[in-house]
Amino acid sequence: MVCAAAIAQSNPTDFKTWLIDLKIDKQYAITRFLNPYFLVADFNGDGTEDYAVLIFQKKTMKKGILIVDGHNSKYFILGAGNALGNGGDDFKWAGGWNIYKKNMLTFL
Repeated sequence: MVCAAAIAQSNPTDFKTWLIDLKIDKQYAITRFLNPYFLVADFNGDGTEDYAVLIFQKKTMKKGILIVDGHNSKYFILGAGNALGNGGDDFKWAGGWNIYKKNMLTFL
């Protein structure tokens, strides 16, 4: 299993290795349909950096996001053949993504 410490010290090009370590490499592959193609932040508030990487489901070519918990290496797949509310099961509609830290947003 992919280790959180290895994730933190790895080069972003190692994401392909993560898919193998997570045993999902036969179903999914990394894609770069947005720039950046990965984001790093503490998504769940546990004090550890987590990772979000753009992926696609090989069978259907549907796009989505792989989120890897940096604390315990659990993962979640949003889209890429897995329905997520109004986002559907294919994130081909996505035109961009970013990290916004607390208190960063300004209302016009």
